[in-house]
Amino acid sequence: MIMKWTRTIALLAITGTIAGCSSASEQDIQAVSGVNDAETIYKQKCVSCHAIDLQGRAGPNLQKVGAKYTQDELFGVISEGKGGMPSFEKRLSEEQIDALAVWLASKK
Repeated sequence: MIMKWTRTIALLAITGTIAGCSSASEQDIQAVSGVNDAETIYKQKCVSCHAIDLQGRAGPNLQKVGAKYTQDELFGVISEGKGGMPSFEKRLSEEQIDALAVWLASKK
């Protein structure tokens, strides 16, 4: 009987450990996935004006845009447009715009 309880407790401990590790890994994957999504969206929608390396063409250089604008400001610019930049509010989902804003805000 003691053996059975010992095995049950050990199994629960192992399951808890695996669940904890699994959860952390999923968060890491989601964080990396967000960056990959933002880069993919950028390549599909932004490269023609801002270049693959963010140096700018028709649109401004974005290599250090996060030093100039906050994530919220970038979200607004992408959503509503600004100057010569068109609004992407109807072309991208709110989640896509947010992913781009987070990614661009990290460019300092």
